[in-house]
Amino acid sequence: MYYETDIRKFWKVISPPIYYFLVNVLATYVFSFIYISSRLSAFTDQGKILTADNYSEFSKAVQDAVLNQSLLITCVAAIATLLLYFVKYRKNIQIDVEMQKVNISFGYAALLGMMASVSLSRLLSLLPIDNLFGNYAEVQNTLFGGNIFMEILTLAIIVPVLEEILFRGLVYGRMSRYSGRRAAAVISSIIFGIYHMNLLQGIYAFILGMLLVFVYEKYQSIMAPVILHAFANGFSIFLFYTDISNKISSNLYSYIIFMLVEAAIALWMIKIIQTKFKKLV
Repeated sequence: MYYETDIRKFWKVISPPIYYFLVNVLATYVFSFIYISSRLSAFTDQGKILTADNYSEFSKAVQDAVLNQSLLITCVAAIATLLLYFVKYRKNIQIDVEMQKVNISFGYAALLGMMASVSLSRLLSLLPIDNLFGNYAEVQNTLFGGNIFMEILTLAIIVPVLEEILFRGLVYGRMSRYSGRRAAAVISSIIFGIYHMNLLQGIYAFILGMLLVFVYEKYQSIMAPVILHAFANGFSIFLFYTDISNKISSNLYSYIIFMLVEAAIALWMIKIIQTKFKKLV
């Protein structure tokens, strides 16, 4: 009989997001190296040399370039991580990740994703921590406002697929065997929140993570959290590029009313899913 030590169990749970993080770091360093090489080459061609006087300017240019291309770096890192997972964890994914065909009932998960995402974002933006630990406007400006095709491809397609296989399929799936579903739901969502490395995004990711586990268990398919995640991100992109959010935000009362209506619809979707799919989380 095969026995797994606690250390091995811990590593099996925590290693997938660690690999994802390391691939992201590697992708960032590779991009930085390529950018630095090209800039130094341009300096040389212009007869310039890098000195202590212009180093800070050069360093800032590198940081700005990495920030401006963060979506591209994320996209490349996500694709590379998916390939790594399917090579390294192919058998584990088949065992750990539950799959069912998509049908019309997955629309409840999509609507839940949109309404929960936007109502939660509005709520967090009203809290005092929004300005103490960064704010949603800064986060949105970092993620959005560039190439809309790249935003949709990365944030609404590739990242949801990768992160759901990773955090719900592997992390939650393995932990639920070791510690039970309820503890696994909380701990995997905490890991999901910590991974975002920002208090505001972390709180958002934790709550969203609990909803993602909920639909994963109810639908018994990884496609349910993938769809919820994809529509949550996609709806955020849609609102950013339309004037709807600005009109709503112009008046505090309308802002709160919309937030409450969106939250009510999200709760309604949870009730429908809870009733329609009887399996307990």
